[in-house]
Amino acid sequence: MAHTALPKKEKSRGADYTLLLQKLENAVLHSSDSSRTTETLKNKEVWQSLEKENRLKWASFAQIAGEIETALEVYKSLTLSHPEYEKGWEEYLELLSILDRNEVLAAQIARASQYLTKKQLKGWQQQIKKSLPADGREGSEMKTAQAPFEKMIWQRELMTLFLDLFSGREDVFARQWADKQENKSGYVPVRQPLSINDLDDHINGRKTCGIYILQSDSRVRCAVIDADLLSEYRSGKITREKRTQVKRERSYMISRIRESSLELGVKPLIEFSGFKGFHFWYFFKAPVDASLARSIVTQIADPVNRDLSTFDLEVFPKQGKLSGKGLGNLVKLPLGIHRFSGKKSFFVECPKQDLDSQLYFLKKVEPVDLNDVKQVSQEKAKDQVVLHPRMEGFAREYPELYALEKKCPPLGQLIASCREKRYLSVREEKVLFQTIGFLPAGKRLMHYLMAFNPEYNPHMVDFQLSRLRGTPLGCRRIHSLLSFTGNFCELEPGIEAYLHPLLHLEAWKKMAKKKNVKSRKVENLNDALENLQCAILQVKRFMK
Repeated sequence: MAHTALPKKEKSRGADYTLLLQKLENAVLHSSDSSRTTETLKNKEVWQSLEKENRLKWASFAQIAGEIETALEVYKSLTLSHPEYEKGWEEYLELLSILDRNEVLAAQIARASQYLTKKQLKGWQQQIKKSLPADGREGSEMKTAQAPFEKMIWQRELMTLFLDLFSGREDVFARQWADKQENKSGYVPVRQPLSINDLDDHINGRKTCGIYILQSDSRVRCAVIDADLLSEYRSGKITREKRTQVKRERSYMISRIRESSLELGVKPLIEFSGFKGFHFWYFFKAPVDASLARSIVTQIADPVNRDLSTFDLEVFPKQGKLSGKGLGNLVKLPLGIHRFSGKKSFFVECPKQDLDSQLYFLKKVEPVDLNDVKQVSQEKAKDQVVLHPRMEGFAREYPELYALEKKCPPLGQLIASCREKRYLSVREEKVLFQTIGFLPAGKRLMHYLMAFNPEYNPHMVDFQLSRLRGTPLGCRRIHSLLSFTGNFCELEPGIEAYLHPLLHLEAWKKMAKKKNVKSRKVENLNDALENLQCAILQVKRFMK
């Protein structure tokens, strides 16, 4: 067998190593001068100077020569310096798989996930599964190796779903900055598509990104209602009354927006923004004109905004069409850290706040078909109110509460707080009892509302009702007790010649005209029916 002499190492970094590679290949294939070959293969100064294709050949030569550790070192160096080079990843991962170095394999696959396609990653997952014992039992080592890989695959799929839902301008996104000393924050455009790597930085808190809602053709895939807490309520030193008012309006706002959305045939994804409020996200199956998307969410936001005194609602997109070279309005993406407050945003209806649970919650999102929304919107315009089944049942069984929640903001906030299972203060309970308690069906309605409280006591509710005297609380007194700063409703005074919320209801107007103040005693069959309905309500509660 012919012996091929290998040249001594070349120190020039820009040297042409073609001849060296040819002679090294010949030496490896013919097993000539093994000690000299080994010495050359281990020469890090040489193989680190090679271009990626030649470095890949070097690793292959080392593998053939039996210098496995050298081959692994070359492969790792190659994937670090040229992570976009798929061939380097493939050969590196294949060698690790052959050697059954599963823990290292899992770690390197996690790194490769940023550069290989989903199809390639699934192929590696199948390859790992093939290496399981024949009887199907997984050893602890294999489980340890598989776990991070399977989680990475699963998380990558959810991140792809995230990018599909929160889709804005195709060729640019925004990155947030904050200067806490100057009390300032803002965004700068990044003129490239938002990638999975950018999203990974965002959800893990390394960077914070936002999207420009309008695509380049002035269409949108999503729309947002941005609910910001007013500046005077953001300080941690606000009074207890103001803090209570914020909590009450927050429950009312979320409840009203959610229910008004369902009436239109859409369902919002509700996110705490991480700083001063909430984002209500709406998604469309296909891109729609920005002006139409804006009209849909405005139809939801405007009636609620008029009834709020601690929050202000804004609709995105703000404009119906791009003009000039502008990018339009942007919104911070969910699940990132607000650079100014340092708080992480999250989806409020997801039971858990860990990242995996929050990402998985996106599987519940159902983008809406525009034709369905347009059909409901047209009926709405004709005053043909279409209710979501859940709201339809509430409106049918408790029409007085439904009407008051829509027409009287202070009472609406308390009703929403009850239905959201929030504890009420003594003043808040007083307002409910001394208004709703005066209705003909007051007993049943108050039991319904109070039953949402985990500490509901039916006997105490009856006792509170038995103490009602005189007339319902007036609007001014209610505003005072609740520190409500919104406008008064436009009402016609009733027989009592002063304004109170029950004047919104036909049931009260009919009763007032008859001057028939209802007794709490069971005097007729209607009273007996009310008592029976209250009893049924209590039984249902304890059967849950």
